[in-house]
Amino acid sequence: MRFAFLLLFATSLLKAQIPGSFTQIDIDCGGWFTGIQQHQSGRLYGRTDVGGVYRSDDLGNSWTFLSGDFPTPGGLCVQGIAISNDNPAVVYQACGVSYFPDDPNRGIWKSKDAGQTWQQVKANINFSGNDKARHGGECLIVHPANDQEIWAGSNKNGLWQSVDAGASWQEISPEIFGQVVVTGITIHANFPDQIWVSGEGGLWISPDRGASWEQTIKSGIVFRTARRADGSGFAIGGKYDPSSPTDTKLWHLTKDDWNKPGAPNLIDRWPNYVAAFKKAKGYEPVDQAAALGLLRDDSLVTAGFFRAPAISSDNGKTFKILPTQSEGKLPVWAIPDRGNHQGGWNQIIQDVKTDATWFTTGGYGPGRSDNSGKTWKYITNGIGEVVTWRPQFHPTDRNTILIPSADHGLVMARYDGKTGQAWNTISKYYPYPEDILTYVHSTYAMEKEIIALGGAPISGEARIWRSDSAGADWKKLPAKGYPQKHGHMWVEMSSSSREIIALMGGEIGPDKGGIYRSTDLGSSFEQITLPVETLGKNAGNEFVWHTRLRADGGDPSRHYLSIRDCGIFRSIDKGLTWAKVRQEGLPTTHGYLGVDHRTKHCLWFASDKGLHRSDDSGDSWLNFEGFESSTDVEAVAGRVAVIGKLKGDDFKKIYYSGDNGKTWREITRKGYRFGNMTAVAVDPYRPGQVWISTSGRSTAVFTPTR
Repeated sequence: MRFAFLLLFATSLLKAQIPGSFTQIDIDCGGWFTGIQQHQSGRLYGRTDVGGVYRSDDLGNSWTFLSGDFPTPGGLCVQGIAISNDNPAVVYQACGVSYFPDDPNRGIWKSKDAGQTWQQVKANINFSGNDKARHGGECLIVHPANDQEIWAGSNKNGLWQSVDAGASWQEISPEIFGQVVVTGITIHANFPDQIWVSGEGGLWISPDRGASWEQTIKSGIVFRTARRADGSGFAIGGKYDPSSPTDTKLWHLTKDDWNKPGAPNLIDRWPNYVAAFKKAKGYEPVDQAAALGLLRDDSLVTAGFFRAPAISSDNGKTFKILPTQSEGKLPVWAIPDRGNHQGGWNQIIQDVKTDATWFTTGGYGPGRSDNSGKTWKYITNGIGEVVTWRPQFHPTDRNTILIPSADHGLVMARYDGKTGQAWNTISKYYPYPEDILTYVHSTYAMEKEIIALGGAPISGEARIWRSDSAGADWKKLPAKGYPQKHGHMWVEMSSSSREIIALMGGEIGPDKGGIYRSTDLGSSFEQITLPVETLGKNAGNEFVWHTRLRADGGDPSRHYLSIRDCGIFRSIDKGLTWAKVRQEGLPTTHGYLGVDHRTKHCLWFASDKGLHRSDDSGDSWLNFEGFESSTDVEAVAGRVAVIGKLKGDDFKKIYYSGDNGKTWREITRKGYRFGNMTAVAVDPYRPGQVWISTSGRSTAVFTPTR
């Protein structure tokens, strides 16, 4: 009864916010910065695939994050940006992604104050913020001749038009566009009634502002279109498969009179780019093309995703391959001896005022050239667009933080209690082309030695990395004792001393997925044979893993494993044998296991039914009333952070308790909703500080006001 009283008392304090501030640990972008738009005033707006939108008022030298109030992940997957012709403070964005089809923040949003606040002006339609169409142009456009007229093309939810600045919308030609994945919309001021809509399936052109349509190009996908003042234009697309030879096309569209009926002439100019590339580089580009733009002198610029850009002054008959040399400060993940602009080429535009200044977007962030493409510099200051998971803390150095991430493997950061800075990543040491990308979920550190377990998402192979220099340099360990070619990936790890217990994801079975153990800090492994019914059929992959593997906070021989639809298991002999723990009082549905890292036998369990704690290694459980659901929980010496929803909450928030769950207060607040948060961690050295990892906004630190 005493505990029940504490729970009820705690519930009355749950809504209070903790005074404090947030610090962002940015990683120099590091993910897809998919589009950039510029107003005639010079102001820039940029979009990312999973990390929201940004604004720059100094040509990209610094960026301001604009999506801090979006509380769900769909609102941070942005496919289109459109700026008012008259007012650079009025901007629209199109949000959503196919794998969150019911996200409440999908739709069209409008800001009247340069992105400080947003109003949803069209709900319940989805876009392709992190789908393949994100590599296309803007699916949202303000008509160049009418600031009140907005066009938007969705992901199989129709083509829409507003004639009152977003106050109301009407669907255009649903019989044509009802199931089309739109990649972009182009309208030239000289031809105000002609609308070009590109997407999966090709290119559609309307001569009469949407009253009728003709499918001009029939193709797997058209990514981008660009149009000149004389009406001629270009479209780029083909089959989408960046990892193999493609049937890429770069169509040149011409017509004697664009105001008369009739289809335009189509000429494929992509073979000319390929020939120029092969002559300059000695090999043919094989990846899909996406970048396409027109300069003020009518020159055409284009590029493959991960190949060099090129310029043509004769309508694509010939191309000159441009340099990709980088200058200035390189991002923390860049490889110094290559010195090239390494990110994918997604877009190239010319500055509205200065002919020699160009901007580019793509993988790993935006760039700028101030000399017409001769050299490039990264402009990533303030952009945190990278997927990260739970940060882990060095056992002997309070200022060293290990941040597991997508793409870049592991990020090393320094933090002095007030500010933090990333200083190295594993991605600098990837052997190309064997490892283009690698992710890491779990790490373990000793004084100088650090081990990181993850996988290569393209090949599906496991990866083990080790540093013997406290993270200053890294080497990939050979696969000894585990099936690297099995096509599955490491997803969790638990460690004590030099012993590592790891779980390989994917299909469970002999020499496949399952529990593996190393006694030499990852140099070699042996599989721990367990019945398939114990581990389940599949342990998951990079983004959807069904397990949690944790070491006890005070007993080095004891480890815990939670598995979707199977339950919670405990080992008291360093992972050699496992037994299912009692789950009386726990939901049978899937949950996420957490531990108190400094309290013996203390477990936490987050689930879609609430929040739970065990003080006896899982033999009995307490339920915390007030929590309707939770998705992550971690604790240190009774200081607990939870991602969850209380009764009455409309979306997930972060709650903190400094007294082992007796009382709770909220950390999230206006401007810091973290709609794409993936994990929380409690700083073991600084009471009250909580680390928040996200799927597209890097990692943030909350510091309470003393």
